[in-house]
Amino acid sequence: MNATVLPRVSLSSAELHHAPHLREMAQRAMGIGMNVSMLVRDLGNMHYGYSTKLEFGDTRREGAELICGLLSELSEYERMEPEAPFYELVSTVARDHLVHGRCVFELFDAREEHGSPPLPRLGVLPGWSLRKRRGTYYQIAPAGAQVVWRALPAASLVEVRLPDRLGRILRRAGERLRALDAFKAIDLDEFPAGYDFTVHQRMLDERAVKVTAAVGWSHLSGLMGRATSNFQVYRRLQLVRTWIVIVSAVAETLNRIVADPNVHGLSPCSFRVVGLPSLEQVDAAMVAVTTGEQTLDEISRNVLRTMRPA
Repeated sequence: MNATVLPRVSLSSAELHHAPHLREMAQRAMGIGMNVSMLVRDLGNMHYGYSTKLEFGDTRREGAELICGLLSELSEYERMEPEAPFYELVSTVARDHLVHGRCVFELFDAREEHGSPPLPRLGVLPGWSLRKRRGTYYQIAPAGAQVVWRALPAASLVEVRLPDRLGRILRRAGERLRALDAFKAIDLDEFPAGYDFTVHQRMLDERAVKVTAAVGWSHLSGLMGRATSNFQVYRRLQLVRTWIVIVSAVAETLNRIVADPNVHGLSPCSFRVVGLPSLEQVDAAMVAVTTGEQTLDEISRNVLRTMRPA
């Protein structure tokens, strides 16, 4: 990341979608499949189970304005609390890692007049528009009746990396879920007359649960309808753990940006996410499910849906 933020080089999502030669490609990229869409939705809604906020200390107003400005491309609303765009970013990171195996943004200066205060923004770079060659990211762009791949300045790019091999786990889960969606879409005429599609759908749902075992997703139904209460709580804890790791990675990436006065021209600031269980608490709860040291009600109340003041 460059110490001095430069004007934007990349094309925004809107520009890519409106380019005649790229519109069809963009529309195809939107079709990520029902299973991946539901998993993204579930991860994107996790924060509603907790009374959580971003804590800036003595710089709440300045920090909140900085976060809302940085993430303005992720929300349609101009006036909001910083938690809303922050969790939109978390959802975007989860989706991109599931679909593309990476999540990259461009940090750019959006000010229009030279000499005015910097306006740092994180530009969303759709994963389908990017490719990486020899350490350099390229973005597709229209050029007359053709398309070209333009190099993006490495110093301006911000990549949200996930630790503990979670990025690889999400990418593989996304690939397998899309394969199941493709199997659902095969020609129905291939099935014999009288085929029980209820059994067929249940089989696909069960496979969706199995291929996301490392993520902890419970799917809409799948095995969970017949699973024990212990198994259901354990899988829910797995998903919470996956989500908290993503939240932590996003917070760490944003903190590197807001702590650098060269980026925004303000005093350095930082924040932390409060109101969520720690990874240690989640891990301890997962052990308690298997040992019976805590009741499932206690775990559900204290870890899974902690609606207490942040």
